[in-house]
Amino acid sequence: MTSTRRFLLAIVTTVVAVVVGFSVVPGASATTASGDPVTVATPHPATPAASRPGESGTHIITGAPPVTSSHTDNTVSPQVVPPSFTGHVTTINGTPLAAIHMAAVEFDATSGDFVTTYTTTTDAQGAYTFTNLPVDVYLIQAHDATQQYATMDYNNESPYYQPDFIYFQGGSMYYLDFYLPVAAHIQGTVQGPSAADFAAGDVKAEVEVLDYSTGSPVWFETGDFWPVASDGTFDVGDLPPDDYRLLFSDSSDSLYPTVSTSTVTLGEGQTFHVGTVSLTKTINGGLRSLAPARILDTRSGIGAPTGAVAPNSFVAVQVAGQGGVPASGVSAVVLNVTVAGSTGAGFVTAYADGTTRPTASNLNFVPGQIVPNLVVVPVSQVNGKVDLYNGSFGSTQLVADVAGYYVSGTPTAPGAFGSLAPYRLLDTRSGVGAPTGAVASNGVVALQVTGQGGVPAGATAAVLNVTVAGSSAEGFVTAYADGSARPTASNLNFVPGQVVPNLVVVPLSASGKVDLYNGSSGATQLVADVAGYYLPGIPSGAGAFGSLPPYRLLDTRSGIGAPQGPVAPHGVVQLHVLGQGGVPASGVSAVVLNVTVAGSTGSGFVTAYAHEADRPTASNLNFVPGQIVPNLVVVPVDADGYVDLYNGSAGSTQLVADVAGWFGVG
Repeated sequence: MTSTRRFLLAIVTTVVAVVVGFSVVPGASATTASGDPVTVATPHPATPAASRPGESGTHIITGAPPVTSSHTDNTVSPQVVPPSFTGHVTTINGTPLAAIHMAAVEFDATSGDFVTTYTTTTDAQGAYTFTNLPVDVYLIQAHDATQQYATMDYNNESPYYQPDFIYFQGGSMYYLDFYLPVAAHIQGTVQGPSAADFAAGDVKAEVEVLDYSTGSPVWFETGDFWPVASDGTFDVGDLPPDDYRLLFSDSSDSLYPTVSTSTVTLGEGQTFHVGTVSLTKTINGGLRSLAPARILDTRSGIGAPTGAVAPNSFVAVQVAGQGGVPASGVSAVVLNVTVAGSTGAGFVTAYADGTTRPTASNLNFVPGQIVPNLVVVPVSQVNGKVDLYNGSFGSTQLVADVAGYYVSGTPTAPGAFGSLAPYRLLDTRSGVGAPTGAVASNGVVALQVTGQGGVPAGATAAVLNVTVAGSSAEGFVTAYADGSARPTASNLNFVPGQVVPNLVVVPLSASGKVDLYNGSSGATQLVADVAGYYLPGIPSGAGAFGSLPPYRLLDTRSGIGAPQGPVAPHGVVQLHVLGQGGVPASGVSAVVLNVTVAGSTGSGFVTAYAHEADRPTASNLNFVPGQIVPNLVVVPVDADGYVDLYNGSAGSTQLVADVAGWFGVG
């Protein structure tokens, strides 16, 4: 078994036993301990609320050990004895277990990490002793290398829940006893990956545990991985009794989208066969959606030094290997970029690090404005970075949340994405792509997309950054395939004089054109930059895109998709997307939504995420009272077909969502 159980060691807030002067167990055998470095995995973010009856262990909460706790265990009079831990390991029926591997893992207060493990084994009577341990905080764990018995942590806790930790102050401690249940196993076969991927050990099984909170049960990942054998078989073992689910993917988390089993409830010693699990490789140019993760915030020093980006300068952001994006094999990323605290008017341009900055923009801003926009940007194939350029005479803070990435390789499959460096297709201010002059009230611009800026003939959809400038009245813009009926949906909204950008994923007509409609009583200038395209054909394969005419799935103003009425402060709208507006009823990993805020009574933000997932610490759009703000969102869909929209505001707000497409899982 390849295991990363010790991710728990970096997640320590629990009951800590303060050990001072314990007596040595008479007749216990002593073994000199040895120290080895421990590699600590990334802490798991889940914080389950409560356990079900009989479920052992307190829950995983990030933080350092509370070493000032006064909790003690078996305290006796202090004595001057060699510092040691002593105990016994038995079955749950009391039978001694020999040759059980014991580990005492030390927390280093200076570095803040668990860095050293001291090891020993049990003797024929099941006894073990650690001697000459430094004064510090320890986790003790019992592991059976044969997997006949389950691995357990002190004090007889499942390793999937937070155990007790020991704050050792010298002397000796005894009766640190373990009672190991017979290990349960989950077995089956994986099909789909290549023989080379299997042989290289590139396919893995990860365990999730079901936590029963005071409300609905919550799944959370354990960080434990088992390799799948070269013939596709797997045996996930040394499990204590509990509710489990297995997640299958590749070791890089980039080629095979994650597939989960159904819930498996295991009793002591039970072996459960889940049958065959099928994995489908993500196509070249296929999207892997991610829970939003913040990879840049110049206000707090995330991803770049703390401090605003200077006028007419750029920040290089590492995206490969960050926020769920793999370290290689990525052609482009989906970022939600936000400007905040700007001291001058300007724009932001996103592009691959090391390439020539294009004459296009991704978002525009005025002093003090908070402006978000979704960006699809190529990634440098040299260092995995993208550049964000501040095209302003003032400084500005920049924030970027990653929402997904496209797998590299020549796109050939239907629905595959071709990433492009941003290229200006339309600017009515200067006659690019259309006659010079503002688009009239209720007027339409027909824009040729294929054959321009790298978009090939036959492409069925394009990714455009559309910007309104110099409008003389408030209104909206709708983008749709040329020659088709104009949908009752909008892509961006504006007020007089405002410069507003928004990313648009829009179907193309047979001739490769899109229409941009000015839904306003006044004239306005329009700008459009292309960032990529999708290949024609019925979407097939993981990550393939299915383009849709915009369709309204949610409007809380009129009761579409949710009860009529504004979303309450810090409230959530649960939106069903599968089988709606052209989205298939199954086989969907993520959807593309244009989300709009209207009539808000306070400042805040909206976060979109899969319903079953924890709400991420990232935002998709920001707003102030009364503002109408749209933004395109790529959001994962949970197993039941729902996404959540969270109103992160002290005021209420109306929410609108139009679907523009979907991404497949197979």
